[in-house]
Amino acid sequence: MYLGRSRRLATPAQITALVARDGERCQFPGCTHTHYLQAHHVRHWLHGGRTDIDNLVLICSFHHTTIHDHGYRIRRLPGRWEFLRPDGTPIPEPVVLNGNTEGLIEMHTWDRLRIDRTTLSPQCTANDSTRTPSWRPAAQEDSGGGLTASSTAFRGTRQDVAAATPANLFPTQRETTLGNRGPVTHTHGMRTQVAIVGAGPAGLLLSHLLDRAGVESVIVETRSREYVEARIRAGILEQSTVDLLREVGLGERLDREGDVHRGIHLQWPGERHHLDFVDLVGRTVTVYGQTEVTKDLGRAREAAGQQIRYKVADTRVHDIDTGSPFVTFTGPDGRAERLDADVVVGCDGSFGPSRAAVPDPQIWERIYPYSWLGVLADVAPSTDELIYAWHPDGFALHSMRSATVSRLYLQVPSGTDIEGWSDDRIWSALADRLGHGKDGWTLTPGPITEKSVLPMRSFVQQPMRHGRLFLAGDAAHIVPPTGAKGLNLAVADVALLAPALAALVRDKDTGLADAYSDTALRRVWRCTHFSWWMTTMLHTSGDRSTPAAALPAALGGLQRGGSHRPRRELRGPADRVLTHGPHPADRLRPIPAAATCSAATRRGRCLRRSGTTRPSAAITSPPRRTGTATEQAPALISSTVCA
Repeated sequence: MYLGRSRRLATPAQITALVARDGERCQFPGCTHTHYLQAHHVRHWLHGGRTDIDNLVLICSFHHTTIHDHGYRIRRLPGRWEFLRPDGTPIPEPVVLNGNTEGLIEMHTWDRLRIDRTTLSPQCTANDSTRTPSWRPAAQEDSGGGLTASSTAFRGTRQDVAAATPANLFPTQRETTLGNRGPVTHTHGMRTQVAIVGAGPAGLLLSHLLDRAGVESVIVETRSREYVEARIRAGILEQSTVDLLREVGLGERLDREGDVHRGIHLQWPGERHHLDFVDLVGRTVTVYGQTEVTKDLGRAREAAGQQIRYKVADTRVHDIDTGSPFVTFTGPDGRAERLDADVVVGCDGSFGPSRAAVPDPQIWERIYPYSWLGVLADVAPSTDELIYAWHPDGFALHSMRSATVSRLYLQVPSGTDIEGWSDDRIWSALADRLGHGKDGWTLTPGPITEKSVLPMRSFVQQPMRHGRLFLAGDAAHIVPPTGAKGLNLAVADVALLAPALAALVRDKDTGLADAYSDTALRRVWRCTHFSWWMTTMLHTSGDRSTPAAALPAALGGLQRGGSHRPRRELRGPADRVLTHGPHPADRLRPIPAAATCSAATRRGRCLRRSGTTRPSAAITSPPRRTGTATEQAPALISSTVCA
């Protein structure tokens, strides 16, 4: 029941205890919701709150958002919780609403007056649709049978009622027949050129690029802005990503706070070697967390007046086969809304509605037999650059987020329970796998502020465009984090998509838009293949059985390379000769068949197609080429292959 700072989310056992203690309902004054309940930290997690039963309270999803985003606070009193307004005054208990709610809704729906959670007792009648709703003293009764607040049961403010009233008490998209007046549908509408679903880095960057091209957009996002900007995600930016951010005016803080790395350390027991990207390919990588990229983008879009609708629900994409697609959603105030656009772009990740809106897609997926246990620690990094370590006990990675925060990972079996990994056990495993004490190098432990288990999978869905719907980032593809390709690949998608959409909606030129999916998928498959190759080489289980033998040979091939322009040969697993893909200068041109393996080859080796009837041998057997080079494989240096 008392997990402290070891875990952010409440466990099933804690949820069961909360239900028994709090009576299986939302604890916000006046709320009677018994569904969609969530465990809320009374002292917020981001402010040092602990995941202890005494610091958790059951709140419905609506009031959870209200508390986080509108300044309401909670404190514990003997035998009960006290909820405080943003000004610090307590909310009375209980809040009771009386009256004929349905009658009021139907009457004012016909009169075209909006009835929602902010409406308490409007002084309007069915025959007077021109009057503005006003607020009546709590002691008065509604002679028309409408909704009032009883003077004997409620003495709070109108803001308290707005906060206490569940959003679904007043259904705001409603078709009702009043006599012979016909149906009335109450939906708020908007219009834009590009509707973007998802306010992560891909969606924000796309809106930024479109704005520079003179194209209007609106973004809708399920989560709050605070949640989006606090998500712990990728931390390595490739040179091409950094160059783009600088080019579009987003590089000031990146240049000031980002940590430029020339390469990585690659090691196995008894050996550690530095791979210098600058010497090998003339490019660097930058350590700068995705959270910081998202904050920079959010501030830039806010300064530009970008319309972003956070905390929406029930998002759906419609009519993508026509020239007039639209998006419907429920706003944070419970009102049903519709966003019409020329184009819809799905940047809403793997669980959003955009991916599912594509009919009959081709899907390839590989679930890896291991996961990563990742931790954030408030301790200065013990290394100047990232360490990728192969070890018989499993892979380990030492990364960082800043000069004072370290990010570290351990390979663990799929299905690992985080509860079985204490802080001491994590630091002990990291020390063993990263080579603590070898050649004078030491791993410095520190307080772990967050830990989680990350499943590993590869996923590609094609096409990335259907009609007027375009997909970008995780909505179309997912790679394991080993190669640090996820965020960089999403940025590449957006950089390709923005000019295509500008030409489509502004100039009515369909050429770039028609080519978007095929062009983007060439890069996607190269990066998917690279991520699979690097993952299976460095982990102790999977498709390759002798990664320890492969690493020295691969390293030797890399170090023999001179200029980054010529193709280099590496010695890979099973002593097969591996060759690099084309030079980055070729990245936007069609890849010749003789220069790299086909998309079908990469699909066959690194992923399995969902629902395919082909025999497994046709999927997994390594393809061969005639001539001196045999199997194609990506370079170990990520910026060479897909930058």
